[in-house]
Amino acid sequence: MLPLVRWSYAIESDQAGPGAGERAITAVLRYRLPSDRADATGRRRLVLAPGISGGWAVVSDDAVGAELPWDLGDVRYARGTHSEVLSPVGPAGPTGVDADLPAQASAAAEAVTGVWGPDWRRTPVVVAVHGAAQLADLTGRSMAGVAGLVAISTPDRVYVDLLAYAALDPTGRSVLLTHEVTHVATAAGADPAHPQWLKEGFADYVGFLHSGIGASVAAASLLARVHRTGPPAGLPADADFAPGASQDTLADAYAGGWLMCVLIAETDGQAALVSVYRRSGASGPSAVSGASPQAALDEALRHVTGRSLAAWTAAWQQDLKRRAA
Repeated sequence: MLPLVRWSYAIESDQAGPGAGERAITAVLRYRLPSDRADATGRRRLVLAPGISGGWAVVSDDAVGAELPWDLGDVRYARGTHSEVLSPVGPAGPTGVDADLPAQASAAAEAVTGVWGPDWRRTPVVVAVHGAAQLADLTGRSMAGVAGLVAISTPDRVYVDLLAYAALDPTGRSVLLTHEVTHVATAAGADPAHPQWLKEGFADYVGFLHSGIGASVAAASLLARVHRTGPPAGLPADADFAPGASQDTLADAYAGGWLMCVLIAETDGQAALVSVYRRSGASGPSAVSGASPQAALDEALRHVTGRSLAAWTAAWQQDLKRRAA
């Protein structure tokens, strides 16, 4: 049984249902698990029938858009020292890594706190699913939108495809989970103020930080291209991360954003990188009304490091050439 601390519906519409005396309700479900700081939500379509002793009985309760874990069947719940894990019971049972996920997610949360600081929930909720179809169902994406993905984060959840996750080695699992939990800590999915390269680059910075995986491996494709044709003309565009981008484009965009964050941290310190991220976010002092993400980031870089975005971009291009030589 899930340890719910809140469960309520906010009705959006109420009309006659399909059966005699029934009502068809569209509502927003709001619920919380113990570690949730705010309500998790899902839109629902309910059919209610008059109860035997008054009130209403729920005939059906179905998702409108993204499904919730219990829409897929029975749900296992496990708690780690710094995590909560929900997992719909798969047709073949646990994949073997399922039982380890609470500890792995807790380790990821501790790693994120070590870089970002303690001012976030610090106990992420991870939803483990069995296959890409379930990943699409719970995130509201199409199958094309989850193709090739092992995990997806939202402002309040990390969704992990256990079948794909099991194919990673232990280091890969750690990097992946830490990356996604970083998105939760920084509320990246809800913050439009950061360019995508900074969101993904910072999450990769935290993910790779203690992995032992260097640029020659994690950025091999990008560095090979730089060796052949020189560095990119500019930092990765948001479109380079969009669904439909080629695998080569995605790989180079992630690597480029990561290496820019590494460069800032190696040059001015990890605390400077974190300060730049915080200052340029939607709630930071650099993101004044009407400022573009690039303008907010430029102001943050100038304030924290004394150098402009253009200067850092030029330094990043030189760093790529050095690494690719």
